Amino acid sequence: MSGGPDYREMIESMITRKIGEAEDNLIRCERAFRNYTFTQMKEKYGQSGLTCEEVLDGYRRNVADNRGALRYFMEHTQ
Repeated sequence: MSGGPDYREMIESMITRKIGEAEDNLIRCERAFRNYTFTQMKEKYGQSGLTCEEVLDGYRRNVADNRGALRYFMEHTQ
């Protein structure tokens, strides 16, 4: 359809923004824990019920999942 919105471009842009947000959150988390010892990384973080290491892993997974979503989208849409 000519002149209509380019939904593919819009979705790609939204996923790309999500990747940027996820990367920013990961950077903040890495900075927060950067001086933690191995022992401290194994301790529970706040009221999350997770260890610092698990929190950091969650942010890493989020980045990877968002990148995977973009890769999948780009490979399966033309």
